[in-house]
Amino acid sequence: MSTNENTITHLYEELATLESRISLLESNSAQKGEYFESIVEQFEKPKCCSPCGSGNGGNGGGGDNTINCENATSSMSFSYIAGVWDIYVDDMESVAASGNIGSAISQISTLYAGRLFCDYDGVMFIQNTDSEVHRVKLVPLSDTSFTANTEVNSSYVGHPDGSLTFCLAIGG
Repeated sequence: MSTNENTITHLYEELATLESRISLLESNSAQKGEYFESIVEQFEKPKCCSPCGSGNGGNGGGGDNTINCENATSSMSFSYIAGVWDIYVDDMESVAASGNIGSAISQISTLYAGRLFCDYDGVMFIQNTDSEVHRVKLVPLSDTSFTANTEVNSSYVGHPDGSLTFCLAIGG
């Protein structure tokens, strides 16, 4: 083989190696892109009708998260709930009720009489009896535990900070 033929052969080999590396980089890039997109999807805010506040996230009042009302039902229940909680209703900047869950639910029942029906006896039940949608957020304060009946209302979300949110659709 002549020097020119060797050079051309060598260049073809180099080209094949480069094409292989480019293909591998493109494949890895696509996989990384898909992985990144799957991670982003896990942390995206739910698409929603209206915000539950603005400000400091899920630490009590405020928050740039939203309470999704898509597929919400007019009620939510917990087969077990205990401890001390802050409860926000509609206005996520102001605590509507606070204290031991039984006492807090009693406060909500009084404050929202005719709009929300609430009951607590170890089992918690809340139902919208109003002609407007209501958004609810429970923020754990101390010694909290619960079992949410998530099949009752698909808008229920348990957040990483321990808060719970759900939407109550227009009642009947």
